[in-house]
Amino acid sequence: MLVLDRIHDDDDPVLPLVVVHVALKLLARVAVSLYASTLKYTDVDYRVYTDAARHIVEGNSPYDRHTYRYSPLLAYLMVPSIIWSPVFGKLMFIMFDILSGYLIYCIVKADGVTKELTAKMAAAAWLYNPLVMNVSTRGSAESLIITLVLLTLHLYHQRVFILTGIFYGLAIHFKIYPIIYCLSLYIPLTNQSGITIPPELDW
Repeated sequence: MLVLDRIHDDDDPVLPLVVVHVALKLLARVAVSLYASTLKYTDVDYRVYTDAARHIVEGNSPYDRHTYRYSPLLAYLMVPSIIWSPVFGKLMFIMFDILSGYLIYCIVKADGVTKELTAKMAAAAWLYNPLVMNVSTRGSAESLIITLVLLTLHLYHQRVFILTGIFYGLAIHFKIYPIIYCLSLYIPLTNQSGITIPPELDW
């Protein structure tokens, strides 16, 4: 896959630059998160996630927390916030945010036509976006869902369909809206799957 190829390509002059940018974005997000920890900055949902994780640590159901309406997997991912540090969840969401930027770069670059600069600009538009930075550092889990959707697209382009299905299923499990992409993912495969599209629907 493209991600693994780039990691193992020691002669690639682009990789050090990508690493530097990722490190800068990570430091910026961590700095914002730590600075804002003393302010009323944390998303209300983050407190709900944390409370649900506390219920799990105590041997109860995460749904014992009033208003918790998310995947139980999210509560389990938040357990280290109870055991180790209350900022663990934010750091985790920040890492997903950074990974999303790298996946955007990989997806744009993977078509073999798009210029390197365009792929970099697409990733930078995500990584340097203050709104995106604000969402992840506040403790919103949206970066996790976005990463799963982007990973689905990346694996789909690499034609690793089993993993595509797994991560797409996880994306839908965490939040229902990625299901709207199912036809976009399925229709390009119909010719190879032996399924024909009726003439009246073949635009």
